[in-house]
Amino acid sequence: MKKATPRSRPAISIPRSNLENALEIAYIIGILAMIFALVRYWAALPDHVPTRFGAGGIPVAWGDKTALIRQLLVFVLISAGISALSRYPHLFNYPWRITGQNMRIQYQLARTLLSWIKVELIWLIGFTEWGSIQVALGRDHALRIEFLWAYMAIIFGTFAIYLYESFKAR
Repeated sequence: MKKATPRSRPAISIPRSNLENALEIAYIIGILAMIFALVRYWAALPDHVPTRFGAGGIPVAWGDKTALIRQLLVFVLISAGISALSRYPHLFNYPWRITGQNMRIQYQLARTLLSWIKVELIWLIGFTEWGSIQVALGRDHALRIEFLWAYMAIIFGTFAIYLYESFKAR
């Protein structure tokens, strides 16, 4: 039997789930929170803010405060790309063989995974932005690295849950 390639899989219409809608709202709230923080603290920010953090959350690079806006815009563009990509789950690579019986659930799981990753990334970037603002204002000396570890655990946990659910639905 010939293995189905991504290009030979049918594109089927799957309505967005309530979870996907909730994740989209969490994503928008994350963007709005970042914009709010920038607007709220913009006038108080010094000309140079931390733009990159090293081991232990210590700032290792500084740049002008517009770097915070550029960072937000870059991740909004990346998120838009993820949103566009999620419309074509039939073109994804899957860890299991896609069949007529498991196609709908595998597509849905993959699309939901992308929604989770998009939300987690925007909130991670928001956390980093908040840390940059706090360090720049002298309220902290480093990024709270324990939160970064928690976010990394969340992201890897999301992938683990996806693989588990996808394995069950194969």
